[in-house]
Amino acid sequence: MMEHEQPRIRFVSPMPAPVFSTPAPVAPRPARPEPMFTPVGVVTHYLDKISVVIVKLDADLRVGDRLVLNGESGPFKQKLKSMQINRQNVETAGPGDDVGIKVSKKAIVGEMVYVVD
Repeated sequence: MMEHEQPRIRFVSPMPAPVFSTPAPVAPRPARPEPMFTPVGVVTHYLDKISVVIVKLDADLRVGDRLVLNGESGPFKQKLKSMQINRQNVETAGPGDDVGIKVSKKAIVGEMVYVVD
């Protein structure tokens, strides 16, 4: 080494160098079963002042069922909280009955009503 030459200093990083690895493959999600829609009747009337539809039933219907109706802005779902036949609350109704159901959106007269299985 010469007199005027300074010694070389080796720089050592206090942190290890970042390691970039490929992410582990993600397993695909299992397919969710498609909901089944069972037709239960047809909307015969819509009473807009009280937001009620009258449905002529072709199958059994009970309080607690999840319904799908076609509205002006597209299909919508709602849970059947109550229904009436001749202004009397009922828990179940069958084919041939005309039931009144309170709805959250305007439904289209003549469209089918479905129960989500």
